[in-house]
Parts: sequence; C-alpha cells; structure tokens
Amino acid sequence: MAIATDAPKLEIQLDIDAAGGVTLAQFVRGTGDTAWNAEALRRILSWKFIPAMMGQKPVPTTVRFPIHLQFLDPILLSLSEIECDTRDCIDSAYDAVRRGEEFDSVAFRYSGAKTAVEGGRIGWVDVRRYPAEIRERLMTLRKGEVSPPMTLGAKYVMFKVMGKGR
Repeated sequence: MAIATDAPKLEIQLDIDAAGGVTLAQFVRGTGDTAWNAEALRRILSWKFIPAMMGQKPVPTTVRFPIHLQFLDPILLSLSEIECDTRDCIDSAYDAVRRGEEFDSVAFRYSGAKTAVEGGRIGWVDVRRYPAEIRERLMTLRKGEVSPPMTLGAKYVMFKVMGKGR
C-alpha cells in the first residue's frame, strides 16, 4: 500500500438520502484538476452510507469531511447480489438458496436491485466499496459460497462469490 504524501488537501460535501445513497457530491476544496474532480465526483455518487437516524427513522443529511488519498491495490471479487427492503424478504431469499434453489433464480424473484434481471450478477468489484463489516464477511467466503443476510444502509443484502482475484 502506498500513501500519497504530497496529495492536495481535499474536502467534500455530500447530501445523503434516507436510504444512505449520495444524491449530491461537491468538492469544497478539490485537486485543481477539473477532469480528475469530475471523475471522482461521478464515483462518489455510487457510495453508500448507513443513513442518519432521527429516533428510529432514517433521514436525509448533509455531511462535510476531508478526503485523504491512498493508492491501494484493489481487492477484487466477482459478486452476485440480492437486495431487499425488508428483513422478511431477505430471509425468504436466503432460505430459498439454502434449500438449493439457484442464486440467480432467487435474485430474479426476490431482489429489488437493478441487477435482479441479470440474476443478481454485479461482476468484478473492489470490495473496499462496502462497509468494513460486509467487506470482512465477503473476504471469508470461498468461490460459490453465499453470505448470510446483512444490513447495508436501509436495505438488506446477501451476496454470492462468483470468483476471487483477477
């Protein structure tokens, strides 16, 4: 792992919706490179957060924080996913997979993610995009294994590891 020691001091402001998705990202202090900033903001819009809570209700929020650049080798896994809005839905999907139903068929039937039409197939991703508890669980799975249901923001998810490294 190499850490950028001469990297510019960056600061970002994000609007995060009640589901934990980034709806607006802007640099308070960017790199000075318009193309780099635009690409970074495009990618930041795919970030997911655990939503802010007011009592027991997820609420939208705005956050502002510094960004520290690190240049790391990616940790790549080929994944399929099932994403549900309710615990009952993800538990039913997990039970179906444990009974031997094919993951892609279960994803098509239960998942609310855009990937459902492809049987939940996400493809190759750097698992650092996920919160630590999900990333750590994914790293323990072997090819072909399925994670138990987990919480990701306001959603419930489970994954199947289709491949490791590339």
